[in-house]
Amino acid sequence: MLKEQAIATMTPLLLNAEHRERELVEQLKAVRSEIWLLDTSINRNKQDLRSVETVINSISGLLHPIRCCPDDILAIIFTFACDIPARDYDPTAVRLSHVCKRWQRVAVGAHHLWSSIILELKPKHQLDHISARWKTYTERAKSVPISLYINDRGKKLAIFPLYTLSNSQSLARVDLRLSAESFQVFCAGLKGRRLPVNELRLMCSEIDCDAHTWPLTDILGSFTGLKELSIAAVGCQTEPQIPTIPTLRSFNVHGWYKYFDIRPFLSRFVNLVTLSLSYFTSQRDNTPVDSEPLELPCLEILDFMEIDWDDIFGHFILLAPKLKNVMIFNCSNSIHFPEFLSRHPSITKFDIRGMEGDLPNLLKHVPHLEELRSEHQESSL
Repeated sequence: MLKEQAIATMTPLLLNAEHRERELVEQLKAVRSEIWLLDTSINRNKQDLRSVETVINSISGLLHPIRCCPDDILAIIFTFACDIPARDYDPTAVRLSHVCKRWQRVAVGAHHLWSSIILELKPKHQLDHISARWKTYTERAKSVPISLYINDRGKKLAIFPLYTLSNSQSLARVDLRLSAESFQVFCAGLKGRRLPVNELRLMCSEIDCDAHTWPLTDILGSFTGLKELSIAAVGCQTEPQIPTIPTLRSFNVHGWYKYFDIRPFLSRFVNLVTLSLSYFTSQRDNTPVDSEPLELPCLEILDFMEIDWDDIFGHFILLAPKLKNVMIFNCSNSIHFPEFLSRHPSITKFDIRGMEGDLPNLLKHVPHLEELRSEHQESSL
């Protein structure tokens, strides 16, 4: 009897427990389903976050301050960037024009960025690539005067299309470092044109070259309005054939070992303001001093290095009434040097290094000296 009563009492409890169990199972399924939905949503949001971060990284350049620069300020920045030499053959202007469409538009529109043309014939650079660069630069430079540098690197220069310059273009500076043969090819490439240029630098890359095979007359005759001229030849043994250039103001001669009379050479450049001679020899053996002095009325600066004073000025009298600056480095002393200084009281700056002699004795011949620089001292007087 008691057993039946216990069973009757426990039965409803068991039924309630089973019902509760089913409810909890359903709730657990619902929770698990919700967790799965939340995990799916989290993963989807993570994917969306990564996509947004990718987009932000891809367009972060749009937020860079350089984007806010006006075109004219950007062109100024490009100018300073182009003053830094490129690490390889690709010039900075070309690299800048390849960044984006806006930079390309600004770089191409800044014509002065394309006015400096450097052409070197390295083994990996084909001549057609050189010609293509020349065409690109000259077209983009427009009317801005061009500075041209060419180095043949020991290779023979092909016909160079300098004649393709338009009539509205001019040359500010030409720097040629070529072999004698390449110089001849360069002259042929001018096709008879005479181009205006302010500064011309010529260097023959051959050791002991022959000036007769180095067409200086043809080269100089191809340019007009020349104001600055530099000529360098390592050990040239023949006298340079240089025509009269009335517009020349600055003349630099380096490395001429031929002994020739420099007086008639200088007499063709009476308007010189600056004369620089280095590793240069000139001599007339057993020839008396010319009684007629050579006057360079505009000469203001003399710059000498590694020369023999008697070889250069021991056979004639040089008069330069406007001479102000004299710079001498590693030159032999001369008994004519004090006399030269005494004839030029206009000298105010005197830089003498590596010359043996009595410096105080030299200085007394320069009464108006304001600045002295020597190997052992530097002062203002």
